[in-house]
Amino acid sequence: MAFSALSGAVHQLQGIRPGRGEALAFRLVVAKAGSVSMNAAAATKDTLDEALDDALAGVPGCVIAGYVDLSTGIMLGIRAKGNFPQEALDLVSTTAANLFGHADLTSIENWVLDHGDGKASGSGQFEEFVVLSEQLMHLAARSKEHGDNAVVLVARRSANFGMLMAKSRQAVSQILGVA
Repeated sequence: MAFSALSGAVHQLQGIRPGRGEALAFRLVVAKAGSVSMNAAAATKDTLDEALDDALAGVPGCVIAGYVDLSTGIMLGIRAKGNFPQEALDLVSTTAANLFGHADLTSIENWVLDHGDGKASGSGQFEEFVVLSEQLMHLAARSKEHGDNAVVLVARRSANFGMLMAKSRQAVSQILGVA
């Protein structure tokens, strides 16, 4: 379900209408350890908005920067370049919530940890998702201190992938530091 929603979001963001036979190849990269940490700092809406604006300016090709309540799928703060319809922005936040809570992904995680080398550690919660299409990169990173919240960035892949990842992680740390 979450993957079809993500595909719909990518189609909307790229201006492609679903159902016309276009195929997008997705590669899902899931990071479990060493993700980002969050400073325990009280923040105002202005500082969150400023951090989201900084992400739009600092991450190459960034078109959407948001902060999501994963338990509800509601965007707590969002900035976007361009005029995206509200449905597309809502779909970005809902998809992030669905990915972090997707039962199939959680089942795979639990199965591997239960049947692996017996050295499993951690909470079993996903910390970060990176989803790539031909034209866009979607990065969602869960807050370690506020596990029901996550940063979501959507960027065009026209920039170097390594630079996108480095700048995205820097922006995520900054946003989580003020949220």
